[in-house]
Amino acid sequence: MENHEAPFFPEDATFTVGDSPINVRRAPSLDSEIVAVYQPGEKVHYDSKGSNDGYRWISYVGDSGNRNYLAIGQTDEAGNRIDLWGQLS
Repeated sequence: MENHEAPFFPEDATFTVGDSPINVRRAPSLDSEIVAVYQPGEKVHYDSKGSNDGYRWISYVGDSGNRNYLAIGQTDEAGNRIDLWGQLS
């Protein structure tokens, strides 16, 4: 995995996007380039998670071979998730 401001931890799971589309980004930051968009109901299999800039992020390597990131909810100052924009399984 690439280097980040905050650590990412391995987690093999699936996220199902909730009621609103979620941008796919090249880095775990809202300032990062948007490279795709997942629509409500779409599933994302991911291999790591972390917190950065007040958001919980999941990450996976896409078909292009690049690592991608999705913000899936907000976190408090301690990095604890306070909401979730879909379902984890």
